[in-house]
Amino acid sequence: MQSAADIIAAGDTAPMPDQGWPNAKAQSALFIGTQQLFSDQASVDDVLRAMDEAFAG
Repeated sequence: MQSAADIIAAGDTAPMPDQGWPNAKAQSALFIGTQQLFSDQASVDDVLRAMDEAFAG
């Protein structure tokens, strides 16, 4: 715990990047897309497109 306390005290922390996303759909698209990438069910472009669509709304 001391290591974590030192990092926090130094101000070297940041929120998770998804905390600023407009809705939970983008995170879901990321998680699903990552699984699809590993199983060769989608390409990187497919995943990014799905994330863009989810991010928009």
